[in-house]
This record gives sequence, C-alpha cells and structure tokens, in this order.
Amino acid sequence: MKKTLCVVMLLLVVSMNIFVVGSAQEEESPSGLIARKYKNTSSVKNDVPADNSPLITPTWENGVCTFIDPDGIRVYAYVPYTPSIVPYGRVLISEESMPLPEGGMYYERLYTSKSTTAFKFKKYMTNAWAKADNYTVTSSTTVNWSHSGSLDLTLKKVVVAHYGLSYSKSTQSSIGTSIPADPSKYSKLGLYVKYIHNDISFQEYVVRNGATVRNDWTYGKTDNPHDYLLKPTYK
Repeated sequence: MKKTLCVVMLLLVVSMNIFVVGSAQEEESPSGLIARKYKNTSSVKNDVPADNSPLITPTWENGVCTFIDPDGIRVYAYVPYTPSIVPYGRVLISEESMPLPEGGMYYERLYTSKSTTAFKFKKYMTNAWAKADNYTVTSSTTVNWSHSGSLDLTLKKVVVAHYGLSYSKSTQSSIGTSIPADPSKYSKLGLYVKYIHNDISFQEYVVRNGATVRNDWTYGKTDNPHDYLLKPTYK
C-alpha cells in the first residue's frame, strides 16, 4: 500500500530550532542505528565536493539523524518518517534525509525482501551410523545467525531489529524427547533448521537542483534461525 513520502524535520533549539553545544567534536558524535561517516572536504559551505558527498558527518541514532556543521558548533536533529511502500520489489523499512549546507538534499534508504526458507540440514546430533529404532535426545546445541555481503553490520542489525528476529536458537527444550527411527536402515539423528532470510539493499543519494547527482547502493544478506526439526537421517 502506497503512502505519501514525507520527512518530518525537527530542529533542536534553545529558542528558535537551534541548540548550541559548547565544543562538539566529530569523534564525539553518537554512532547509532544508521551511521555514515564523511570527511569534510572544504571549510567553505558553498563548495560542492567532486564526488557529491556531504560536507557534514551525518549520524543516526534510534531513528533520529544528528550532524555537526564543519564549524563544530551547531547540532541538528531530524526525525524521519518510514512509509510502507515496496519499490524495487523490496520493502522500504527506513528512510532518512537532511538538507546539506552546500545545497541539496542527502538521503539514506534501507530496503529488504524477507522470506522463510525450507528446513535445511545443519548437523548430526549423534556420531556413529547405527540401526536404531529410536533416538533419545540427550544434548542440545545452539544455532546462530549468519550474514554476508559488503553492507555494514550495523545496518544488517537494523533489519533484524525491525522484524524482531532471533540471533540464535537453542534445542535445549528437546532434551529427553524420543524420536522413532527405522531399525532396518543405518541412520544418525540430524538437526534441520528453518531460517528467516533477508536480502537487503542500502541506498545513499544526493539530489541537487532537482537532479540526482549521487546514487550509491550497498547489499547484504542475513539468515536468522526461526525453527528447528530433529529427525533421523538415513545413509
């Protein structure tokens, strides 16, 4: 379902939407949910870097963007609005934007496509092949999440948090369970895991004078354990 995109801009001020901090330093800027670091390439605000990267250093924490001007004094904050739209075949789960001191608007967008996998073999829970008629679970194991791609780990965790996914899953609750097997065949007790899979795209772009002058994409994947199954695996 499409909703009109909007960004609610909130300027933190003492009296007129600006609040001044004593001696803010770039290294003291909060590093939060979405944190992209850029070096100031010019002290003159009207100069535009050749690569169209912002002159400021935007930092995101708990869904709020803050940044410090090149003079190190003014701190601004913007509260983003996250629309429920599905561009590029993926869900937009986070959108942030801010005006740049040298002119134009800077945007960050985080997209993902979520799916549930079938049960996949993970490991054997017993050592030797045997003609057993049943298995009694006597030990447990923990399955952890996995991730890949060049996308920053922090942004992958944003997606995990957005969907409330688990970073690990234990089989502890199955201890003592008896699982029947075919005694005419050699088997081992196998662990199979179902995952929540996310294909993630992160977009950074700059719009200046009505034209997109920078448009960069980074990609990543996450797999979080959702459910497990213990069953005989036959030779």
